[in-house]
Amino acid sequence: MKRPVIVDAGPLVALLNRREQHHAWAQEQFSLIAAPAYTCESVISEAAFLLRNVDRGVEALMQLLDRGVVSLRFDLSAELLP
Repeated sequence: MKRPVIVDAGPLVALLNRREQHHAWAQEQFSLIAAPAYTCESVISEAAFLLRNVDRGVEALMQLLDRGVVSLRFDLSAELLP
């Protein structure tokens, strides 16, 4: 069963940068999870910085957000103990 996950900048960069050594792994992992993968603005900022020299890297990152593959609706408040 596919489950949603919280994703950090590293896997996003690996997914979008074909030259990254973990690119194939990232593709496989993203095929196993349910969309959307949850993240936060700081992760998107870091990934955009790391993708700045990758042809259309930042554009591809924004497309993941636009298509709902990655979502910024990351909130841990429901997980906090009362």
